Amino acid sequence: MKEYLRRKLIHWLTKDLFNAITADDLLRIKLGNMYLRNKKMTDEQISELKTDAEKFANSVIWKILYEDAVYQANFMMYEYSKDYGGMMFGKAMLYALDVLNKKIQQLSKLK
Repeated sequence: MKEYLRRKLIHWLTKDLFNAITADDLLRIKLGNMYLRNKKMTDEQISELKTDAEKFANSVIWKILYEDAVYQANFMMYEYSKDYGGMMFGKAMLYALDVLNKKIQQLSKLK
């Protein structure tokens, strides 16, 4: 029962109190146009976004941070975790890193 209540409380806190970003805040591509915070981006803004993404994707700092975070996630899963929660945390971290990496690659290849 204690574990059930703890999970419910954590779910409620993270769902209702800490979720400050909505779908409207995200970068969207609809019908060939790009929107950021529900505002259509100009060609100049798109070009700048692509250039920034290319620089960031090829930067040494991104590669170092990405590899370090992957190492930390693997360490959490295979060395540090003592239960299923630790394994799931490591997998969630790897998923988040994969999402970030794919988004950066996608933005760097904009036309």
